[in-house]
Amino acid sequence: MTEELLGVEESPESEIAISIRNVWLLMYYASDLFSVLPESSGQSVEEAPSDVPDLVANILCSEVERRVHRNLTMGFLPARRALTRVKGRIDIVETMAKRLIDKGQVFCTFTEMTVNTPRNRLVLAALESLVALKKRSPTNIYHKCQSLARVLRANGVAGHRPTRFEVSAERFGRNDSHDREMVAAAHLALELGLPLEEAGSRSLRKAARLQLPKLFERGIYGFYKTVLGQQGWAVTSCQLKWRKHDGIEGVQMPTAAGLPVMHADIMLQSQDRKVIIDTKYMHMYALGRALKLGFRSGHIYQILAYLNSVEGSDYPKAEGILLYPRSTEDSDRSTSEFVVCGRRLRFATVDLKGGSREIRDQLLALILESP
Repeated sequence: MTEELLGVEESPESEIAISIRNVWLLMYYASDLFSVLPESSGQSVEEAPSDVPDLVANILCSEVERRVHRNLTMGFLPARRALTRVKGRIDIVETMAKRLIDKGQVFCTFTEMTVNTPRNRLVLAALESLVALKKRSPTNIYHKCQSLARVLRANGVAGHRPTRFEVSAERFGRNDSHDREMVAAAHLALELGLPLEEAGSRSLRKAARLQLPKLFERGIYGFYKTVLGQQGWAVTSCQLKWRKHDGIEGVQMPTAAGLPVMHADIMLQSQDRKVIIDTKYMHMYALGRALKLGFRSGHIYQILAYLNSVEGSDYPKAEGILLYPRSTEDSDRSTSEFVVCGRRLRFATVDLKGGSREIRDQLLALILESP
């Protein structure tokens, strides 16, 4: 498969580009699958991110095979239909309107246990979406996806792909926690379709570029939450409150009318450090007066407001990082550091055209190798 770059341009001299394999890598970091897979599997994906679709297909197939062998997880769903015996509540209006009494039937509304749950329909939709990837990599795994999709339909799983609301209502209990990896793989499989289309579609490239800023944020957050979370860091993405300075130190107030909402993309907390990272999928530098490059003032004001809102007695001065993808003109200026109003502020870039190991090392060094 030829390497393709998705990018945005703000000037002819400067370009932000990301390889397709690193789009997959960010999707993998942003997914639940990254947090539930064993460390050995995660390392293999990062070493060969172009194999992410194959890995997801293998994980999904193995989990579905295991569930089919042990019976699919069932759930209670509402149902309405004509029956020859009373079950649940009788719908008198439907029964009389359809003259079901003459046929020895009643129309009932009830709940029934079935395998046709939103969770299993999501897995079926993921298997069928992976079948379309046979053109990209005609391996046996995609034929297995097709075979397992038939097995699920034969077991009673049918219907449309569940809505986002139906999927969000799914909860894992003690008896079905083993489905977590299967569902995480299904979610990622459905997201992998965007960058796998044939090259040359302008509408696809435009849609992909529109999603890159959010994917950049979600991918960096997912990486830190899993990797640093295993090392004792608390990693969150939260809304911050404005601080009152009316003589009462440390009091915070909710966002009032006219005040913008402050939402930190990533907040990292250890025993002695608090770091706020704000991701920006754009060039680090902007043209200023006399066509000179300079840092974007709006971004500086924003991160300083974030740092001011989280200061307290529990931590020394909080640190702020503005993280950008590296563009061609940033190649020799990957990190800059300043102390502004007593607060440590860094401007950093990550190379999204580099190797996956290099990306991992850059993100870890940004936090762990910093004093």
